[in-house]
Amino acid sequence: MRFGLMAACAMAICVPSGTAQDKKGQEKETPLWAESWEEAVKEATIRNVCILYHIHGDGAQKIQEMVDDVRKGSYVQASKAFVNVIVNQNNGHGEETVTVDGQEVRRCKRYGGIPCDSHVKMWESISKTGAVQGDNAQIMIPQVWILGPGGSLIEAKNSNGGNVIPSSDVLKDAMQIMQKLGGEHMSYDKWLQMSAARGEWKRAWEKGDWKKAMAAALTLKKSSSKILRIEGEQGLNKMSDKGDELLSQAHSLLSSNPEEGKKLYKKIAEEFKPLSASRKAAEALAAIK
Repeated sequence: MRFGLMAACAMAICVPSGTAQDKKGQEKETPLWAESWEEAVKEATIRNVCILYHIHGDGAQKIQEMVDDVRKGSYVQASKAFVNVIVNQNNGHGEETVTVDGQEVRRCKRYGGIPCDSHVKMWESISKTGAVQGDNAQIMIPQVWILGPGGSLIEAKNSNGGNVIPSSDVLKDAMQIMQKLGGEHMSYDKWLQMSAARGEWKRAWEKGDWKKAMAAALTLKKSSSKILRIEGEQGLNKMSDKGDELLSQAHSLLSSNPEEGKKLYKKIAEEFKPLSASRKAAEALAAIK
């Protein structure tokens, strides 16, 4: 499916893009743009929040005013309640290197937060929203679409003949829509916590750090998100199987190397709480003494 752009505002001389970093090369405030459509939908589904889908073009004063509006601190903070997407098929904004968490990364000068390639590729996701039907459809820009957690269009806010779409109106409408969706909505801070737990689970499991893996799985199991609770349950099941496997190894070691067998029992007892393997290991140690 192909899409064309129709500017809703009179075209003007292209306004120079604002820089995305300060004098020290640190990234300035910018909405937390999703780097891909798949990432946006996955996060929104887990958090049960709306997606704010911004569609922009280049070369118009009104669009630049909208860019400036969403990069204000007040919008940046409030928009964390949702997942943010920026769509712009033009890649002539230029990129710069900024420092994020001690790492140098490439960022679009106009939007910040993502490389230009991300907002260009996001153009391909328009058809997935169900908002535009038919080949060679024309899309009026700028627009902001409020999408449900699964990525389907709920409300489209257009520029009304060239007027800037106030970010405060977008946030207000999105919050009202999200409240009607029902269920618990995960805050961005909680999402960061859960994301960290998911990463910790994977790293700890691969390294055999059972104590950290157990803590991460238990954190996910307590999540408000059904998806994450299932992940946590799956993690605990894997830990249970691993605990039983190690119990068998410890039992075999007792006859060939008693001290190593005791060490393994102790490790299981300490690192597999509150699973049954921990209790069984503790009982085995008590019986040996």
